[in-house]
Amino acid sequence: MSGPRRHVALSRAALEHNLGMIAAQRSPQGVVLDVRADAFGHGAVDVARIASGFGFVWFAEDAASAARVDDALTAVLYGTAFGGEPVMTASGEVIAVKQVEAGEPVSYGYTHRIGAPGRLALVGLGYADGVPRSASSRVEASVAGRRALVAGRIAMDQLMLEIGDAEVRRGDEVVLWGAGEAPRVGEWAAASGFSPLALTAGLGRRFTREWRA
Repeated sequence: MSGPRRHVALSRAALEHNLGMIAAQRSPQGVVLDVRADAFGHGAVDVARIASGFGFVWFAEDAASAARVDDALTAVLYGTAFGGEPVMTASGEVIAVKQVEAGEPVSYGYTHRIGAPGRLALVGLGYADGVPRSASSRVEASVAGRRALVAGRIAMDQLMLEIGDAEVRRGDEVVLWGAGEAPRVGEWAAASGFSPLALTAGLGRRFTREWRA
């Protein structure tokens, strides 16, 4: 029996936009693009192939080759800061929804209690997938077109969202970070204490990965 969906969608259009921004600032042949840690979870082979079409020919693949990397341009490349468009959207799915009363504790340790009567959504993502526990009760995810607090401690394979009266059903997509109205990976970074690229690189093997136009 298969488990809940864990999916990473990678936007070729966003990556090409970001490469164009970099190429407008610097000569591509004078820039070293950072593709360490499998391009921080984006896929080094694909990132290098797409970047080569813009004239980029130098790539840092390990610590020894990263001396010429510009961290600001790396943030632009993957869309984590400085005007770049987010290339990665990381998502999971709702596996259960339940009604809760005000004051009811959430998750283990009871570090969070519900502020008002409403509903909780159980999501099939946890710290075993690379979702940082340190962001517990400090950041939001997107579900059914709305943002919802990650309520209580993030567990090994699951987390909870405080969804109030939102129309959320089992199987609905939950976006941790991405583009559009979804939270940015930078928000998760600020909440967790990890850098944005450490978060994207840290997503586990249970995520499927797919490039989209």
